[in-house]
Amino acid sequence: MSFLFIRSHSAWVCLAISLFLMLSQQSLSAQSCSCEESLDALAVGVEQNYSLFRFKVTDQNREVYEAFTAVMKQQAGAASGFEECKQVLNTWLGFFRDGHMWLNFQEEAGEKVFERVALGEEDFKSSYLAAAGEQEDLLGIWESGSYRVAIIAEADPGGKNRDFIGVILGSENPDWQPGEVKFTLQKVYGNDYKATFFMGDHSPKAVESKLKHGGLLQFEGLNDWDKVWPGNRVAQKKQPEAMAYEGFHFEILDGGIPYFRFPGFMPSSNESLRKVLEEYHGQLIKAPFMVMDVRKNSGGYDSVYHPLMPYILTGPIQMPNVYHYLSAYNKTQLGVGITEEEIDELEDEEDKALLRLFYSSMDTLLAFGGESYTYSPDTIYANPVRVAILTSDKTISSGETFVLRAKKSSRVTVYGQNTAGIIDGFNGAELELGCMTLRYPLSVRALDVDTNPIDPYGIAPDVYLDKSVDALEFALRHMRQLVSVTQ
Repeated sequence: MSFLFIRSHSAWVCLAISLFLMLSQQSLSAQSCSCEESLDALAVGVEQNYSLFRFKVTDQNREVYEAFTAVMKQQAGAASGFEECKQVLNTWLGFFRDGHMWLNFQEEAGEKVFERVALGEEDFKSSYLAAAGEQEDLLGIWESGSYRVAIIAEADPGGKNRDFIGVILGSENPDWQPGEVKFTLQKVYGNDYKATFFMGDHSPKAVESKLKHGGLLQFEGLNDWDKVWPGNRVAQKKQPEAMAYEGFHFEILDGGIPYFRFPGFMPSSNESLRKVLEEYHGQLIKAPFMVMDVRKNSGGYDSVYHPLMPYILTGPIQMPNVYHYLSAYNKTQLGVGITEEEIDELEDEEDKALLRLFYSSMDTLLAFGGESYTYSPDTIYANPVRVAILTSDKTISSGETFVLRAKKSSRVTVYGQNTAGIIDGFNGAELELGCMTLRYPLSVRALDVDTNPIDPYGIAPDVYLDKSVDALEFALRHMRQLVSVTQ
């Protein structure tokens, strides 16, 4: 299982734009929360509950961690405003380099923010077209109602906790003028973002945001935004982009090659995937190879990809068990469903023993089962003979567990870049800390994450490809060569 959350940052050439903050934001102390007290509460919350704390802070680096915390506490004491304090808290949290852990802040009620960016539409378009490197789907011109904005990369992201900003190009609302910042976006993982959306009166609202596809940006509880320029980017891409089925894309490529693309592993895909596997099973087991594209996969639930494993694995595989860190608070979040008083009513003696161990254990790691387990589908098909998996540095969470399992199969070859490396901590929990909420993992992928970590390095491909290379085209050519050699 994996109910996961992630941050990753993608490269883009930042526009050289000057930002002018017209009105500073309020201090945390206005909410009866000093920045120094907030840092103390955050440190206690992480040290007591974060599943990977004992792996990230050891006897070898404890002095480094404690000195770092002392320095950040000094900075927290000197922080003069809300944004400055957020920077301090996020910098402290960054010590752990865990994309599954972040803070949600309670914005100060009643404040109004006016931020301006020197940006004209024609200058933006020419800068966009001249920019080199990997292009973000977010970048471009978007509209919602009477608002027209340009989404640009943050020119100076250091400490600002945002990766993109939406700048007004035009609006029928007289309270909004061209050049004013309408919203900011900070990547969580995949296509998910934390957003600060400035309402009609310029008051900030913290919301979740999601890029549903290259042309639709959604803000939780607010209006959707549609991309209007450049309008033909999706059509220009060589990889299939349309979601022909719920949550994923499937097609048979030239030569009878099955191609699956999963932007995430969401339960909404289950029924469509079942129907595809039923309808195309005959073609799948006759195909010389198939392609699984999990580039930019934003994670979800491992169970979603399980039906594909009979076509990928060559036999049973050994997998480490997930361990849960049993702090007093984490035990309330795991939801075992049986109270300590109800244990004796159970008939299964193994269940009784495990639940007694759960309730008697404290501040330790516990797996509901042994240290490892054998994973094997009920059926394993001999064909396709080979499987190509495409990855990127934005493949995260359950996208990575899929790659981790699939790489144990001798028929699999992975192409692309290292995955994001956000997998060692599992199962998200929330801890309220006054003026903020800590989102953190309470479980651990395996007991050996200290000696065999995946975070933050990722899972390496078998064939590394630069982002400028068309990974799908290369994989198809390489797979055909491999198949011809083995025949």
